[in-house]
Amino acid sequence: MVNGNLKGIKEHLRKRIEALDGLKTDASKFLPLELAQEMGEITSALGKELCIYIARNGEILYVDLGEDDRASLKGISLRRSSSRLSGIRCIHTHPGGNGHLSSVDIESLKKLRFDAMCAIGVDDSGTTNASVAILSDNDQGYNYYTAPSVNKIPQDFLMNEIFDADKTIKHETIVEQETEKERVMLIGTDASSVEELERLTDTAGGETVYKAIQKGAKGIIGKGKISELALVVQSKNIELAVYDDELTGSGNYTGPAPTHQPEKRQPVRRHALPLWASWGTPRNPSPEPCPPNGQRNDRRTPYPPRRWRTGKRVPES
Repeated sequence: MVNGNLKGIKEHLRKRIEALDGLKTDASKFLPLELAQEMGEITSALGKELCIYIARNGEILYVDLGEDDRASLKGISLRRSSSRLSGIRCIHTHPGGNGHLSSVDIESLKKLRFDAMCAIGVDDSGTTNASVAILSDNDQGYNYYTAPSVNKIPQDFLMNEIFDADKTIKHETIVEQETEKERVMLIGTDASSVEELERLTDTAGGETVYKAIQKGAKGIIGKGKISELALVVQSKNIELAVYDDELTGSGNYTGPAPTHQPEKRQPVRRHALPLWASWGTPRNPSPEPCPPNGQRNDRRTPYPPRRWRTGKRVPES
C-alpha cells in the first residue's frame, strides 16, 4: 500500500509509484542505481518528496508520497530488541536539487533507529547529489557520507558500515536521555506575550526550547505556519505547544502531523498553564489536549469545575 495523497496524479505516474511497493531489489546493494533514477524521475515530474523503506533482504516495505518539503516517516522495525538497528534503511528524495540531509532527517534516523538515512537531490533534469548518515558511537552519534551523484554511491562500503554499526553502537549513546522537564514550544503574536508564556512555562515545570512569533496575524497560526512548525517540532523533539490565544475547533489540528509520534505532542491554551503548574507534573500534566470551543464540561480538559473557578463550593447537580 502506498501512503500519501495520490489524487490528481496522472495514471502512469501513479502506477510507477505503486510498482515500488513490495519490489525486490539487489540485497547486496545499498541503493540500486535503477531504483535511485526511478525515484528521481517520479520526484522531478511531481515536485514532491518520495520516501521508501528497504529491508536488508532488498524488499521495499514502505512507500510514501509526501509534499514538496516533507514526507511521512512510519516507525517500523524488523528487530525485537530496541537496542539494535531496525533492519531498514530510509531512502527519500529532496526536490530542489539539494541532496544533503536536514536536521529533521538526522533526528528521525536516531529516533527510529534506521540502518541508514539517505537523501537524493532532484532537480528538473533528474537526480543530483546524495548523502547518507549511519548511526555510530562517536560524539555526534552518526557518520555522514556524501556522493556527487547517485552512481557514485559506494554500495558495498555502506552496507559494510551498516553491519559494523549494528554490532558496535549502544542504545544509550545515540538516544538523548529524557529529562524531567517537558520540552515546550511557545507561539504568539508579540514578544511580550511570549515572554510571559515563558515565565508561566517555567513555573509549570516546562523547558522552553523554541519561540515562534507571527506578527500581525488575524489568528495565531494557519495551515502554512503549522507546516513550518511541524518540522521544528520534529527536529527539536518538542512535546508540548502553548498558544497565546483561544483555539477554534478548526484551529486545533490542521496541517500535517507534527511528528511520527503525534500522541505525545499536545496543544495547550495559555490560561491552562497556571492550572498545569498547580495540578500536574511535567511528565504527566493533568490538562489534556484542548477540545474544540463549546466542550468545556469535560473535567479532563484544563477547565476546572465551576466551584473552583468561583472560589465557592457549588452543590453537585
